[in-house]
Amino acid sequence: KLWPNLSDVMGAAGRYIDARYADLIDADDAEAARGYAAGVQANVDALRSIPKSQIATDAEKVMFQDGASVGRTFQNVGKAILTHPLGVLSWALETAGESTPQLAAGVGAAALTRNPAAGVAAIGAGSYTTERLTSVADFLHDKGIDLSKSEDVGRILSDPSILKE
Repeated sequence: KLWPNLSDVMGAAGRYIDARYADLIDADDAEAARGYAAGVQANVDALRSIPKSQIATDAEKVMFQDGASVGRTFQNVGKAILTHPLGVLSWALETAGESTPQLAAGVGAAALTRNPAAGVAAIGAGSYTTERLTSVADFLHDKGIDLSKSEDVGRILSDPSILKE
């Protein structure tokens, strides 16, 4: 890219502020990284451990297939809605708990601003953040990396090629 966009500038500013704050309070970056990674792993494990009904699991298998493109996933979801409507509904209701924080933020933002667009924006931002962060954890889990183990976190930090894919 020739010119940075606003997201690039805000991301760089956030990293700079975070680094200066860490220096100010004399934070142990390695320990903080281990603690954060362990927390992410605990959340991912908790979400994975929630059992789903068989009908929801069957619908999920139709909707989300490994290696499917975004377009193919949309087609699969449409197919599942038409062929397994109760399964899709069960899946949506059973996984709704994962979205509770985003929904609460959206309702709060809409109520505080009296603007439904602010609520939609809060829900969208929360959903994006959740998916962005958990997809990395899922990717690492598939590579056999356990974020709750300091040696695995160290392996990621010392070998950036693990994240290239």
